[in-house]
Amino acid sequence: MTSSHLKSDDTLNSTLDSSSTTKQSLDILTTIELNQVQQDSNNFELEKQSLFEEYVSLKKQCDELIKQKQTMETRSHILLNESHRIIEEKDNELKHLRETTNTVLSNNQTDANEFVKYQRMLNELKDENIHLKNEMFSLQNILESKEKNEKEYQEQIHRLQLRITELEDWNVDCQNNESSGIIETKNTKNTNFQSNLDLLTSRNRQLENDLQRLQLQQRNNQLALERLDEYEETISQLQEELNQLNSNKKKQQSINKNIYS
Repeated sequence: MTSSHLKSDDTLNSTLDSSSTTKQSLDILTTIELNQVQQDSNNFELEKQSLFEEYVSLKKQCDELIKQKQTMETRSHILLNESHRIIEEKDNELKHLRETTNTVLSNNQTDANEFVKYQRMLNELKDENIHLKNEMFSLQNILESKEKNEKEYQEQIHRLQLRITELEDWNVDCQNNESSGIIETKNTKNTNFQSNLDLLTSRNRQLENDLQRLQLQQRNNQLALERLDEYEETISQLQEELNQLNSNKKKQQSINKNIYS
C-alpha cells in the first residue's frame, strides 16, 4: 500500500514537472511573439514617420512650385499687357504717320516731291550700303581661299624640292655602282619631279598674281567701307532733314489753322 502510494506521488510529480515545462515553453514562445509584434509595431511607426516626413517635404515642394507658377503667370500677364500696350501704341504712331504723310501729300505737292526724293535717296543709299558690304565679305572669303591654296602649293613645292635633293644625292652616290639602265630610270624620276616642281612653281606665281590682285581689291574694298561710313552719315542727315521737313510742315499747318480760325 505504501509502495503504491509512492508510485502515485512520483507520477503526479512527473506530470506536474511536464506541465510546468510546457507552460514555460509556451511562455517563452508567447514572449518571442510579443517581442516580434512589438518590433513590427516599431518598424511600422518608423515607416509611418518616414512617409509623413516625405509627405511634408513633397507638400512643401508642391507649394513652392505652385507659388512659382503663380509668380510666372503674374509676370506673363504683365508682359502680355505691356506687349499689347506697346503694339497698340506703335499702331497709333503708324496710323498718325500715315495720316500726316497723306496730309503733306494732299496739301503741298512740292513738299511731297521732296519727301519722295529724300526717301528714294535713303533707300538707294541703304541698298548700296548692303551691296558693298556683301561684296566685301565675298572678296574676303575669296582671299582666304586663295591664301589657303597658296600655302598648300608652297608645302608641296617644299616637299618636292627635298625629294629632288635626296634623289640627286642618291644619284651621285650610286652613279659608279649601278648600271646605266637603273641610273637612267632614276634620272627619269628626277626629271618628272622637276617637271612637277616647275608646274607647281608656275601655279605659285599665278597664285601670287591673284593674291596681289585680291589685295588691291581689298584696298579698294576698304575705301568702299569708308564710303559706307560717309553714306551712313548722309543717311542720318537726310533722315533728320526729312523729319525736320515734316515738323516744319506741321508747325505751318498749325499756324494756318490758328490764323483761319
